[in-house]
Amino acid sequence: MVNSSVIVTILLIIVSIKYSNEQTINCDRNAVDRCMLRLTIFGDPKLRFPYDLNTMNKRCREVKSLETCIKNYTKNCLPLDARNTVSVLIFSIKQTFKVYCTRKRKPAFISIGLCMNPNMVEMSKTMNQFTRSLHGIRFYHDESLRIPMVCCNYFLLKKSILDLATVKCPKILDEVEFMVDGYGKNVANLICGDYNEESDKCESIIGQTPEWKKPLNFTSFVIPLAQIVGNL
Repeated sequence: MVNSSVIVTILLIIVSIKYSNEQTINCDRNAVDRCMLRLTIFGDPKLRFPYDLNTMNKRCREVKSLETCIKNYTKNCLPLDARNTVSVLIFSIKQTFKVYCTRKRKPAFISIGLCMNPNMVEMSKTMNQFTRSLHGIRFYHDESLRIPMVCCNYFLLKKSILDLATVKCPKILDEVEFMVDGYGKNVANLICGDYNEESDKCESIIGQTPEWKKPLNFTSFVIPLAQIVGNL
């Protein structure tokens, strides 16, 4: 006959394992929001791009943990469509940094920082406007136009960043465009369809983007993007 203390011990182990698993599955959207903000650097005027080899090496070390933070949330907390889209986004950012973290390309990313860091307030305003647009798009009455609106606002974001770089950092304009495309082009190719960068279809809907007047729920764009794609 099994001793009662053994049964109690087994039950305690089962409860402990269950509790441990629940702690592992962390669906804290605010934590993911912070990870995304730090990963992309855009959106917070207090953040800075690497400006020398030491800060670049630190950035390259940080990328994996920030990527893991978002990947775990994506895997455990998002429905399939949103999971696929965010996974492509994170993979694209990871691959972009894989390029920039090579010895040959580190100076190129540092050059972005040296020129853009003094302009981070303007850069952050541009990114925050995109995030604000996504907040509003979540509730647009025509669900079929929500993703096209995301795409059109992304292309507007890209144009705004490149316009800023043209004025402030013309010598590294191509590098800034490489970085922006590295982050977002694959997602645009995945979800945008006919509403692509070369199309004029955005002209008919970009003006319909809802204005979000409330405080932002999230500072980065990853959670609103997931909510729109996953229809959450």
